[in-house]
Amino acid sequence: MSGRIRDLEDSVAAACRRLTESGTSTPSEQIPDGPDVVRATIAAVRRRIGAPALYGGAACGPYVRWSMEGRILLLSRSTAGALDLAVWEPYDLAEVERARFALNLRDIDFARLPYTWQLHVRPPWPPPPQLPAAPDWLTLEISLAALLRSSAVYAPQVLPPRGHFGFNIATRSTGSGDRTGRTVGVAQSGPELTILVDDRAGPEPTPHDEMLRRGWDHPLAGWWGHDVLDPDETAHAAELLIKEVRLEARTPADLRLTDPSAEPGRLVMPGLAVTSA
Repeated sequence: MSGRIRDLEDSVAAACRRLTESGTSTPSEQIPDGPDVVRATIAAVRRRIGAPALYGGAACGPYVRWSMEGRILLLSRSTAGALDLAVWEPYDLAEVERARFALNLRDIDFARLPYTWQLHVRPPWPPPPQLPAAPDWLTLEISLAALLRSSAVYAPQVLPPRGHFGFNIATRSTGSGDRTGRTVGVAQSGPELTILVDDRAGPEPTPHDEMLRRGWDHPLAGWWGHDVLDPDETAHAAELLIKEVRLEARTPADLRLTDPSAEPGRLVMPGLAVTSA
């Protein structure tokens, strides 16, 4: 254990030194993998250069950024699967990441996007790209499942104590003008991930037995919730959410992302194929 910690500290120290080195190309520092290594790495960098400017996650790893001397220190998992700390020039990093988003949505591998969600403590520049609305329900469900898995696995590892975020996806009801229809939500607080559906939009609440049959666990002040207890359940959670919005929405274009909230920072979800309100 002590050897692994020394290796981690040495790697973090070397990466932090490179932030102030001249030149546009610096090697990344591979981080020794192991239990709790993501949180330990964030803590080690924080002791040297302060808190992250951005917290986030991909389906396959963390995405945490620090900014210093006009450059970026990024903790992420490489395409080869290794956890590493790399120093980047902001525009070079933005160009590499935008290329991963610049595909037809049906061709995107959501599990390999560099990030699906971000909490901006200090907004990045250039800003991250944002996927357009999904062209079909299957694409949207895959997009949402990747985000939920990233949230379930990596939010508990990267967020500070008491860190949390949440958002809603609202359906604009057909033939109802501007009335908001059925709304679903996602809430991540510490290690707890919960999905929700607002059952108050209709003239009468959905019968209790019907909501249980659909897969919801417990009523909550007019909403129903389902606790996602394992990351392997996130695909099922995405399916539950999509089934609910499809009760009123004709296509994913009828959906809007609403009510994002986060601590710390501002929540954005570049990897979720839903249009913001």
